[in-house]
Amino acid sequence: RESAEELSSYAPLMRGFGETEQFARIAFGAPPPEAKKNAAAVKPEKDTPAAAAAAVQDAAAPERVVNLGRGGYTTANIRKETLPLALRLKPALTIVLAGTNDMLNTGKLATFEQFESHLRFIVGELRKNGSQVVLNTLPPCSEKLLLARHAREKFGDQSPGARIERANEIIRNIAADTGSGLYDLHALIAASG
Repeated sequence: RESAEELSSYAPLMRGFGETEQFARIAFGAPPPEAKKNAAAVKPEKDTPAAAAAAVQDAAAPERVVNLGRGGYTTANIRKETLPLALRLKPALTIVLAGTNDMLNTGKLATFEQFESHLRFIVGELRKNGSQVVLNTLPPCSEKLLLARHAREKFGDQSPGARIERANEIIRNIAADTGSGLYDLHALIAASG
């Protein structure tokens, strides 16, 4: 049985970053004097969304970036586990990059309808909570590398690249329909070769 890390498209990349906790809290600008005691990097005891959220709960800095992203998560995981944590943090701005595992992880493949439903719900709840939202298109994949680890037949009649393209159409539509921002990460990476 494959582990979630083995199924994740980004596991080898993420191993290069070391501890993910180092990304749990980043403050911009000078913190207020009362926040100096919290200026050190937050080190949650566990690498979980709950631990990351708990670690930033008492932070005194008025601006912070909290990365609740987790390798291997699908939009269903985000909707169930991460979205409630994000809503408790009451973000002014939420940057969402979600769907790669829905489209490419053969142990977790979602239909396009499931993906769209989950992503629309996530964006709707964030906006209802007062957050501005910026959606990212999904990055291109190397089909050669992906198909070395995932069975081609699991993708049905669409190639992995075609699944990414269709997901990106859905993301663009959701951004337009909800008045959310859109960052075309796919185009940026594709242009860089």
